[in-house]
Amino acid sequence: MLFISYLLLGIITGTLAGLLGIGGGLIIVPTLALLFSFQQFNPEISTHLAIGTSLACMIFTTGSATVTHFYKKAISWPVLFFMTIGIICGSLAGGLITNSLNGKWLKIFLGCFAWGMAIKMFKERHVTSTTGKMPAKPFLILFGVLSSCISTMLGIGGAIFNVPAFCRFGLTIQHAVATASACSLPVAVIGTLTSIFVEKSTISFPEYTKGYVYWPAFLGIIIGSIPCARIGAILAHRLPKQYIRIPFAILLIIVGGELILSS
Repeated sequence: MLFISYLLLGIITGTLAGLLGIGGGLIIVPTLALLFSFQQFNPEISTHLAIGTSLACMIFTTGSATVTHFYKKAISWPVLFFMTIGIICGSLAGGLITNSLNGKWLKIFLGCFAWGMAIKMFKERHVTSTTGKMPAKPFLILFGVLSSCISTMLGIGGAIFNVPAFCRFGLTIQHAVATASACSLPVAVIGTLTSIFVEKSTISFPEYTKGYVYWPAFLGIIIGSIPCARIGAILAHRLPKQYIRIPFAILLIIVGGELILSS
């Protein structure tokens, strides 16, 4: 029964990952934290397990979506290149910081941030840059460090930072989503490796885990998410931008409330 829940979670998050470039983490982390509590996992590490497993799943959800965006020629390669330089450092730092934090405060922080981003997106009628100019390369690298550090700490792809920022850089919403999806891939890879090899040695972990990755949940989610991520990516290129931005904001409000209430 739990594996079916993981499978359904994968179907939902895969579609959203492709459509919104979010990597699915905003849905996976709170849902897994709830499921892990039903399984009576140690509350000291249940949120950490949800974050680590989410990052591992993101390798496949964002990877599948990025392939589709690549064939649609929607990825901005200059932005991706300089962001990735910062992402490498930021993801490593975020993984180390997460290992030292309490799971309750991770939930509250993610929930509050999700609400803030939702309000911001609702207020914005125009999400493209007025100048259409890219920022300086050092800024892109620094932005990559900061966004990936927080993204890794919270088990998300970083699109809640990157999509609005890329739109202000002058990218269309479709190109912003595609580039954010591509940026989420190195975050997921580095964050997963950190989650596997960095753990609290004094705590007993559940069976079928390696570091902060719970493999049964990982398997169920990726089986459902891989085909649906491609479907979502195709829809992202066909739907008008308002039909992408508004569901994104609504999603953030719902998930933010769930996180805060469950903490």
